[in-house]
Amino acid sequence: MRPMQRDRHAFQDVDFVYTHDELAVFTEWVETSLVKAGAWFTSTWAQPQGGAGVRRFVGEPSYPVYYPSVGWNVRAMVEVRGAGAIDVFSAGGSGG
Repeated sequence: MRPMQRDRHAFQDVDFVYTHDELAVFTEWVETSLVKAGAWFTSTWAQPQGGAGVRRFVGEPSYPVYYPSVGWNVRAMVEVRGAGAIDVFSAGGSGG
């Protein structure tokens, strides 16, 4: 038997609040660097089990909504990798 690592994924709702200029940078990043929000990215905000994480957007972030005295709000759901791991043992196969 050989040990295999299985990554548990979690999902997290996130809200971003931006100034007009920050929103432009965020939008450009999502469209180009993340290839229309589909690529994985690292983040430093807390994940459900603590610590930084590797995430990707599940679908595209919401259309920005402006709140006076607050700024632009964007909502999204992200998938979090490394939310915990479980060791699984594989039996069989001749390996190699």
